[in-house]
Amino acid sequence: MAEDAVLFRDVVADLIGGRANRDTAVARFAAPFRAHRDGPADRLEELAWAGFGEVAAAARTVAVHDALVALLTGVRDLGPLTGADDAVRTVWTRRLFTDLPCLGPQLRESLDVYPDDCPALFAFARRLTRAGLGDFSAWESWEPNRP
Repeated sequence: MAEDAVLFRDVVADLIGGRANRDTAVARFAAPFRAHRDGPADRLEELAWAGFGEVAAAARTVAVHDALVALLTGVRDLGPLTGADDAVRTVWTRRLFTDLPCLGPQLRESLDVYPDDCPALFAFARRLTRAGLGDFSAWESWEPNRP
């Protein structure tokens, strides 16, 4: 939903613009998921697609990678999102918060949407792998002109 993208875009913009600290950004990023944790699974998927899509879009700028990694680390460290029934909420079998669902697919899609920014996106994927936020090591074979 368009409103979701705007919400997450504002969270990311405030963090990288210095208007919010990491903890505030993490809380704001997590809030919509928590609000809908007992709703339909497709709503959580929409939120994950929008939220991680905004992170991937921001990753086109290398200068903000550290802030984005801090945000994602904070989200992951929240632990798995559970509902009132204590069941862990998932998107595409990946645990919300802990597994950062939709991040990889959104980052991959960004390579096609923003071809001029591929060097920054590949650098972000390497940074995520080093930070333990996913394994993007196979992406090295896709990267043109890799030194």
